[in-house]
Amino acid sequence: MTRLSSFVLLAALALSACASEPTDAPAETEPVAASETPDSGAEMGDASVIVGEEPSAEAEILPVSAAIAQSETLQGETVAVEGTVSKVCSVKGCWMTLTAENGETFRVIVPKDEAGEYVFTFPMDATGATAQIVGEFAVETEDVETQRHLAEDGGATEEEVQAITEPKTTYVLTAQGARLSRA
Repeated sequence: MTRLSSFVLLAALALSACASEPTDAPAETEPVAASETPDSGAEMGDASVIVGEEPSAEAEILPVSAAIAQSETLQGETVAVEGTVSKVCSVKGCWMTLTAENGETFRVIVPKDEAGEYVFTFPMDATGATAQIVGEFAVETEDVETQRHLAEDGGATEEEVQAITEPKTTYVLTAQGARLSRA
């Protein structure tokens, strides 16, 4: 209940701030906050969306391929990456995948709070959007069960899910926040 009260208070403050500060920017280019509830079904449409903490404009942003190339030195570090969203969890929006130019994948996950709830979710229609994401970088070995679960949530066919038979090394960013935009 405390989280809901805090969200309502923040929303009221944001609305009052928006009402008192006119803007010259067209509505479709203004960032809109995605809902903090995992079952919100938030969509981004043609808008720019910020989820979680807004990435700093001063942060050095690495392309996905550079983050993968520097994976040994980035392990455990907070980094900012940019790439095109290739897949989003179709169940809750709790993860998304970015794909590097060479086809390697880079998974971005949403952390959970103390109660086990996602602290934010990604819009499920973000595929194709450009994402700038800040979070903690890790290289992990993903077991078969996890890969299959992610494949199912990503809309894979039963044949594609059953074809997963070996653990694999994967690059994961536990997101603090993201800016998603359409060109």
